[in-house]
Amino acid sequence: MGGFFMLNMCLPGLLLIRQLKLSLGFKIFGGVIFFLSLICVIRLGSRTQLLISVLTILVSIIYTLRKQSIKKNIPMLFMIVILLGIVATQVSFDRNADWMAVYVSRMDDAKNVASAGGRSQRWEKAIENIFTKPMGWSKNEFGFAHNLWLDVAMVGGVMPMIFLFFFCVKSFFQVKKTIKLLPDQISFNALVLTYAISFFLVFFVEPIMIGYFRLFSVFCIFIGILNGYNSRFSNTSLIPKVQVNSFEAKK
Repeated sequence: MGGFFMLNMCLPGLLLIRQLKLSLGFKIFGGVIFFLSLICVIRLGSRTQLLISVLTILVSIIYTLRKQSIKKNIPMLFMIVILLGIVATQVSFDRNADWMAVYVSRMDDAKNVASAGGRSQRWEKAIENIFTKPMGWSKNEFGFAHNLWLDVAMVGGVMPMIFLFFFCVKSFFQVKKTIKLLPDQISFNALVLTYAISFFLVFFVEPIMIGYFRLFSVFCIFIGILNGYNSRFSNTSLIPKVQVNSFEAKK
């Protein structure tokens, strides 16, 4: 259920990027959407979505600070300090609050936290079954593995898992290529980076193909857009060189 809010949890990291040309009204709208999504995520007790939000904020800030000039970094850091001050002074994190009840109960369970919500045991059993039951196994054995690739192995066997794994590895390198293609496009690269991180984090801890196939479909669209972007840039980047060479030849 938390997967519905995945892209919304990336909003803070994107809204902090100064080079992202957005109107004040749109930024306020994005902030409201994130706040409502955050309340829902905490109410669900989804630690994965909170991790996505924190990690994408940190990655976006670090990436942007490294790429921007000091002149642009100072207002960004000033805004971050103001937001942290508002959160620290105005938001109540009382453990007895009704909206934090589910999240607090899950965090108080030390065994649950240490095993990633019981996932580590499921991953271990699923990896064993890959070798002992390569054609797949019944969900009734121990439930979902809570991992995109391992759950595919449970339903379809080892071969579909391998094909899916190589597709995801290729997608990872597609993201890496996109970020390096135009280093000056800070806002676009940060968007690609934060979305990619959120997708892969959810893939590692949820049964996507069985539980939320639409999210995997969105991921395929995302990678398709990057593939088209990379192909178009590779083709158009040759045009200036050809024009320069032909001009020099005529001269």
